[in-house]
Amino acid sequence: MIVANRGVCGIAFEEGEIIKDTEAINAAKKLGERIKELGKIRLKPEPDHLINNKCH
Repeated sequence: MIVANRGVCGIAFEEGEIIKDTEAINAAKKLGERIKELGKIRLKPEPDHLINNKCH
Protein backbone atom coordinates (compact mmCIF):
# COMPACT_ATOMS: atom_id res chain seq x y z
CA MET A 1 0.00 0.00 0.00
CA ILE A 2 1.26 3.46 -0.83
CA VAL A 3 -0.02 6.15 1.49
CA ALA A 4 0.94 8.97 -0.89
CA ASN A 5 0.49 11.80 1.57
CA ARG A 6 0.73 14.82 -0.67
CA GLY A 7 -0.84 16.86 2.06
CA VAL A 8 -4.46 17.48 2.83
CA CYS A 9 -5.67 21.04 2.88
CA GLY A 10 -9.00 22.78 2.85
CA ILE A 11 -10.04 26.24 1.81
CA ALA A 12 -12.41 28.52 3.69
CA PHE A 13 -12.87 32.24 3.96
CA GLU A 14 -15.27 32.43 6.90
CA GLU A 15 -15.26 30.65 10.26
CA GLY A 16 -16.94 27.26 10.01
CA GLU A 17 -17.01 27.35 6.22
CA ILE A 18 -14.42 24.58 5.99
CA ILE A 19 -17.12 21.96 6.53
CA LYS A 20 -18.38 22.81 3.03
CA ASP A 21 -15.08 21.72 1.45
CA THR A 22 -16.13 18.13 0.85
CA GLU A 23 -13.07 17.38 -1.29
CA ALA A 24 -10.74 18.23 1.61
CA ILE A 25 -12.86 16.31 4.12
CA ASN A 26 -12.93 13.22 1.89
CA ALA A 27 -9.17 13.43 1.31
CA ALA A 28 -8.56 13.61 5.08
CA LYS A 29 -10.84 10.61 5.65
CA LYS A 30 -9.06 8.58 2.98
CA LEU A 31 -5.64 9.43 4.41
CA GLY A 32 -6.82 8.42 7.88
CA GLU A 33 -8.18 5.12 6.57
CA ARG A 34 -4.89 4.35 4.84
CA ILE A 35 -2.90 5.11 7.98
CA LYS A 36 -5.18 2.81 9.99
CA GLU A 37 -4.67 0.04 7.40
CA LEU A 38 -0.89 0.42 7.68
CA GLY A 39 -1.22 -0.28 11.39
CA LYS A 40 -2.87 -3.63 10.60
CA ILE A 41 -0.08 -4.92 8.37
CA ARG A 42 1.96 -7.69 9.95
CA LEU A 43 5.42 -8.09 8.51
CA LYS A 44 6.63 -11.64 8.05
CA PRO A 45 9.94 -12.39 9.78
CA GLU A 46 12.88 -13.10 7.53
CA PRO A 47 13.83 -16.78 7.23
CA ASP A 48 16.81 -17.77 9.36
CA HIS A 49 19.04 -18.38 6.35
CA LEU A 50 18.61 -14.75 5.31
CA ILE A 51 19.13 -13.31 8.78
CA ASN A 52 22.20 -15.35 9.69
CA ASN A 53 23.63 -15.41 6.16
CA LYS A 54 24.83 -18.98 6.71
CA CYS A 55 26.19 -20.91 3.76
CA HIS A 56 26.12 -24.70 3.98
